[in-house]
Amino acid sequence: MNYPMLKDMLKIDEGYRDTPYQDTVGVWTVGVGHNMNVPMDKDALLLQFNVDVDRAIEDCNKLFPNWRDLPDAKQVVLANMMFNLGYNRLSKFKRMRAAIARLDYNAAARQMEDSKWCDQVGDRCDRLCKIMQN
Repeated sequence: MNYPMLKDMLKIDEGYRDTPYQDTVGVWTVGVGHNMNVPMDKDALLLQFNVDVDRAIEDCNKLFPNWRDLPDAKQVVLANMMFNLGYNRLSKFKRMRAAIARLDYNAAARQMEDSKWCDQVGDRCDRLCKIMQN
């Protein structure tokens, strides 16, 4: 079997989209013709998870100028939030970001608690706020 030839042909015939779309018969699809109704195997899911975690960390490096200087526990909290919210939504936490820049972790936790996000994620918020404060 000539896998490179098959893959090249499928890329032409299926096309590529990095966001989900409905194909010509209404099936949700992503990538190169991946039917989203077909379960992905564990290895593929874990690979994507690693990519998503790395992206969250890269975005934290961009959003928080002092990211690399923060204690590990604070980095973990912010990366967790970035993973959950994404860059655009986390960037709107301006008071929290200002508190992080000042290394005022108690104020950062208060800003986290005083958000719609906190109401949406419940225990996750409580856990992350405690880590941010201590």
